[in-house]
Amino acid sequence: MTDNRLCGVCRQKADRLADQRPCPRCGKPGYLREETGWCGHCSRPRQDKQPPRTCSECGQLRRHAGLGLCSSCWQRHPGRPFIRGEHLRDQLADPPAWLEDFFTLHGLALPTDQAERLAAGRRKRRIDAVPELLRPAVVAFDASRMRAQDRARRAGTRPRSDHTLETALSILRDLARFLPEHRGKDDWALVDMHDVEAFLTTLPKARKRRLVVLRQFFRFARSKHIVLIDPTRTLIVKERNGFRGRTLTLDQQRELAAAGPPTNTSTRTRLCSACSPCCTAPPAPRSGCCRSPTSTRQPRPSGSASDPIPSHLTPPPGACCNDAWPTARHGRRPTRT
Repeated sequence: MTDNRLCGVCRQKADRLADQRPCPRCGKPGYLREETGWCGHCSRPRQDKQPPRTCSECGQLRRHAGLGLCSSCWQRHPGRPFIRGEHLRDQLADPPAWLEDFFTLHGLALPTDQAERLAAGRRKRRIDAVPELLRPAVVAFDASRMRAQDRARRAGTRPRSDHTLETALSILRDLARFLPEHRGKDDWALVDMHDVEAFLTTLPKARKRRLVVLRQFFRFARSKHIVLIDPTRTLIVKERNGFRGRTLTLDQQRELAAAGPPTNTSTRTRLCSACSPCCTAPPAPRSGCCRSPTSTRQPRPSGSASDPIPSHLTPPPGACCNDAWPTARHGRRPTRT
């Protein structure tokens, strides 16, 4: 019998609640599913959680998120966007043609390795030219710099270019050839400061660049216990203290010499008739005898209240502007030069 005291909405709600049964698994009221006999919440499939493990980055016992890292370390991993981009491309059944360009442009994927293969071939040729006894250290040095380049590229910093890496290998190749031929040494541990100095003198213009690369190599070799002492530690780069700016060519210098000294037509160098016989390059006029002919300002009478120069320090008419006159500090007599 229908309860007439409830509205239609409340009656529908009461009918749905009457259909619920206690779930055999959780004990809560719900609509039991025919397939499992449980409520909807208990019938949904769940992913089993993996047991917590030690994070390889922070060393704490936590659940892993990827690459053996916990969630916090995985969020800070520089290779996470690259891995995510590769997974997204693999999940698409028919990836569009512009997807690879988009990932490459935004740094989510690396471009094609054509340039890298060519650079690897150039590095291999330089390493193969190193004598066999000195080659393992150069190979290890090149591998460490390649790892640093890849790490910098993934972190978004400034990685070393392929040209920089190849130039360093060329310098090490030249040094490895120089040691057995001119110094009689076939082991990096036997290299001393005099050997490096003799190698740098073979090409004086490239001394600074060569010394930078050799410092990096021997610092790496000392960290790997290939050498005991860094022979480049006390070496310095001596450069001449000379003019480094742009200079005129010989033809331009001859043209300037033929033209003679420039003439100064400034109004400040024009002299009055009283000073022209003895003044050749007077300073800026300060008194009434050397005013510009174009000036309309009249000289003030000496000794007036508005005159900034005292009357006893004003040069007499006809005196040269270059004459030395007494000052308020010394009170000397005027002397002529």
